[in-house]
Amino acid sequence: IINRNVIDINEELSEFINIIEQYCSFFLWLIKDNNACFKEAFFIWAFVSSKYSELYTHKIDNRNEVEFSIEEIESAASLFNSVFNSTKIKHITSSKPPISKQDKNNKIFRAIYLICNIRNCFDLSIKISNMCTVFELLFSTDNIEITHKLAERISYFISSKPEQRLLIYKEIKKAYAIRSKLTHGDEVNDSLYRSIQEIANNCDAILRLCMFSLFNYEEVRKVRSEERRVGKECRS
Repeated sequence: IINRNVIDINEELSEFINIIEQYCSFFLWLIKDNNACFKEAFFIWAFVSSKYSELYTHKIDNRNEVEFSIEEIESAASLFNSVFNSTKIKHITSSKPPISKQDKNNKIFRAIYLICNIRNCFDLSIKISNMCTVFELLFSTDNIEITHKLAERISYFISSKPEQRLLIYKEIKKAYAIRSKLTHGDEVNDSLYRSIQEIANNCDAILRLCMFSLFNYEEVRKVRSEERRVGKECRS
C-alpha cells in the first residue's frame, strides 16, 4: 500500500465494502430469506475521505431464526462470483441507482438493485408491490392485460408441471391484488389482509426461482430464441 496512489486505495476499499453489502443483501437471499445487519464498516484514509456503511435486510417471516451452513455460505459466494464474472456488470448497492448509459438495457443489473431495496424494506405490502415491479422488469413486453400475461409467463418460465404452474399463476395474481390495493389507496378486505404473510412468502420464493433461472443463461437464450422464432412466424 505504501507506494500506491491514495485514490486507487480508496476506490478498492470502497468497492470491498460494496461487495460485502451485495453479498449480505442479495446473494445470501438467493440461498434463503434472512435478516442481515451490516452496521459498521468504514475507513478513513489520511483524513481525506471516508466510507461508512449501514445495511439492514428484513426477512419476510420473522417467526423462525435462519441458520446458514458453511456449504450455503460458500454457495452464496460462488453465485456472487459466477454472476458478476459472467454478466460483466458493475457492483451495485441499494444506494447506487442502476441508471447509466452503459447499463440501461441490463435487466439483471436493475433486478438485483430492486431486490436489494426490497430486502431493506420491512413492510410486507411494500415488499410485495416492489416484487411485482421486478416481475414486470423481467417479463413484461407491454401494459395490456399485464397481470394475466406476467402470471402466465412466470409460471411457464419456472415450472414444467401443470399443477405447479397453476399455483404460481394464482400467487402472482394475489400479489398484484395487494399491489393494486396499495397503489390505488383501496381498502384491503379481511381475507386478503390475513393472507399477506403467505403471499409475501410465496412471492419471495417465486422471485428467487426466477433469478436462479435467469442466471442459467443457456436456457434463457433458448427461450428468447424460441420467442423470436415464434414472433417471426406470427408476423409472416
